[in-house]
Amino acid sequence: MSTPGKPIAPLDKITLHIQAVPRDGNSGPKPAEAEFTFIFGIGSSGLIPFEHQLIEKTVGETVTMPVEPGAAEVLFGHLNCMLHQAIGIRPPYDLHASVVSVTTPEGREVVKAMAQMTGGCGGGCSCGCGC
Repeated sequence: MSTPGKPIAPLDKITLHIQAVPRDGNSGPKPAEAEFTFIFGIGSSGLIPFEHQLIEKTVGETVTMPVEPGAAEVLFGHLNCMLHQAIGIRPPYDLHASVVSVTTPEGREVVKAMAQMTGGCGGGCSCGCGC
């Protein structure tokens, strides 16, 4: 259950409503929207830049960040594949992420998320994950 006003912290399970709005030079795709759920702060190198934007945000707060060509892998780190699959467009775009829920995950959810970090997207997605 989501706790109102609980700020995002490491090992929280967060759900975001994300919208990727294409920018100049990316005229083909239309804006993409999706719900995106992940375990916050489990990356092997600490918080990724995307997570730094989200830390201590609460339900209802929104962050916006520009995503330039070639920058998604650095910005989103281990989340890059899942995020690319959720929105389906490549940079350049502006990402708007609104916090929908902040919950405490079950231990098995944390273990599953850590195992998935090493798997890539499953091949051929062009997201930059190297799979």
